[in-house]
Amino acid sequence: MKGIVTACIIALSLAVVPGGVDTRLRAQEPEGAAAAHPSDSGWSGYSYGLFHKYAALQSDSAEERLRGLDRAIEYFKGALTGDGSDGRVYDQLSECYYHKEDFDRAVEYARKAIGQNSRRYQPYLRIYRICLARGEYQKAAETLEEYCASSPNSVPVKYELGEHYFNRMKDMKKARQTFGDIIELSQRRPVSDYYRKNAYIYLGFVAYREMKVRRSLRYFRRAHRIDRGDLEALFFLSQVSMLLNEVGDAEKYAAMYLERNDSNDQVHSVMGKILYMKEDPRAVYHLGRVRDMQNIDGILAAGLYCERLGDDERALALLALALKYQAKEIPAHLALARIHMKKNETELAFKRYLSTGVLMYSAKMYGQAVVNLERADAIKENVPEVKYYLGRACEADGSYAAAIRHYRAVNIVQGDSSISLHIGYLYGLLKNYDAAMKRFNDVIAREPKNPQAYFFSGLISIWRERYLDAERSLKRAVALERTQEPYYFYLAVAMEKTNRLGKAIDYLKQAIVHDDKSARSYNYLGYLYADNNMELDRSMELITRALQLDPGNGAYLDSLGWLHYRRGEYRQALEKLLLAERILDRSKSPDPVVYEHIGDTYRMMREDRRAIEYWHRSVMLEKNAMVEQKIRLLQKKRGKERR
Repeated sequence: MKGIVTACIIALSLAVVPGGVDTRLRAQEPEGAAAAHPSDSGWSGYSYGLFHKYAALQSDSAEERLRGLDRAIEYFKGALTGDGSDGRVYDQLSECYYHKEDFDRAVEYARKAIGQNSRRYQPYLRIYRICLARGEYQKAAETLEEYCASSPNSVPVKYELGEHYFNRMKDMKKARQTFGDIIELSQRRPVSDYYRKNAYIYLGFVAYREMKVRRSLRYFRRAHRIDRGDLEALFFLSQVSMLLNEVGDAEKYAAMYLERNDSNDQVHSVMGKILYMKEDPRAVYHLGRVRDMQNIDGILAAGLYCERLGDDERALALLALALKYQAKEIPAHLALARIHMKKNETELAFKRYLSTGVLMYSAKMYGQAVVNLERADAIKENVPEVKYYLGRACEADGSYAAAIRHYRAVNIVQGDSSISLHIGYLYGLLKNYDAAMKRFNDVIAREPKNPQAYFFSGLISIWRERYLDAERSLKRAVALERTQEPYYFYLAVAMEKTNRLGKAIDYLKQAIVHDDKSARSYNYLGYLYADNNMELDRSMELITRALQLDPGNGAYLDSLGWLHYRRGEYRQALEKLLLAERILDRSKSPDPVVYEHIGDTYRMMREDRRAIEYWHRSVMLEKNAMVEQKIRLLQKKRGKERR
């Protein structure tokens, strides 16, 4: 009885004192301890062992510390019962030997503790730390792997293991798999945002090291969505976006980073280069912050800074050095163009403005590309290469009429049928269908065996809702060239619009044969199956494949949601459909069909008010008599129920 009371006193004193034990207990044992002996067994010996261990760890004297640990070990050994319940005692012995730096015995007793309870983490952690201290990284990994095998849902340990693979073992494959496991686990059970966010960041690091730069960007974006203020995610988003020439995103992320932390030179470098390309005077501030950096970014920043301040000779030397190492640095080309213009070196200025415009077009800086290509055009008029890229930049910027004007200038010089067909396509986008068809017919008259001319003619006929004309033109294209997925895809569209479902399905199957990476063909075929309530398992395979090829595509997520709807899985349907809505709204391309599907799903879930709301959204985008009928019938039904 006395031993049990003493144990309770010790436990209470340990519980209430910060750091584990009152420093007053260092020099003396609790009341009754004088009668205790290391041979005391059970909880009495275990309690005295705890007392001496905690007292030893609080001591500032190395000698007292070792003496206390030895005393604790004696008590713990005396507390062993040998009845298969000694797991905690073995763990305490392991810890004592660990603090004595007797690592072999620490591992021995940790192993015994694991043998008693394989789900207790502390013994594994101790072995792991010992392996790290010895530089035995493989054994360290195997220790955490062993724990994860017995406790597969332990996210903190998986995270530690993933960091170990990445930082110490440089094993990117295992790191990717482990952090991927954390993300997969988070989809089935609650996982803290800390681990989810950082798992995505590590996956981004891994993808970057494996030269999968665009994939790394996707992972960093997912981390950013979890924590919008995370500086690490924002930093890498700014750097990787700039590396991929996604300048708009790079500027956005850099601005968000600098709003929270104004001291990072690499982010200032990104912002300075972007603002320089946009000819924004604020560039000088950011370039000035980083012009003394001892790397290529610093040399480039110094060159741009000198150009803005009018020190052109120094700028020329610095910019030439920067381009020697990074030949596609857009701001360097722009700065050199400006300097050459100031020196009246028009031929050199022309070449630099042209290269600046082409590089800006590649970086999706379409407005700035047009400005600099027009500068090149002003120096030398009617150069086909300049006109061609002006056409592409204007087209990408949505200025189709301007694009047609520039392409026509190219075509006058070159007489290229492919450019003529593309001009016709742009007329189609402008709904000037007669001008479009004239272009296509002119090419057909000159080149009756040109399949592209028939294809574009068929495409425009679909836009004009002349589906039989489209069928004839597209079949002619197929007869001339049988391996082109677009021909079969749009033939399927013409077949569906004329209620020939079987033919549409056959053409989509052929489209996939000729291009087994065509996400749109997989999705279209899967959607046709779902929409017509047929072959739903095959539909799932096809739509899943489409999403594998093009993850996050809003239209494909709509197809998946509609498939769940057809299977009566309304909650899963709503989840996918609402996600499709968010993605399409973000890209400023809302779809009336998605709104209709969401409304239909809410109706099946008996949420009539929400159903009517989404049907209204659908008809506001595109008039549809069937959707309007759904609204009237449901409103009428709700009115009767109220009465």
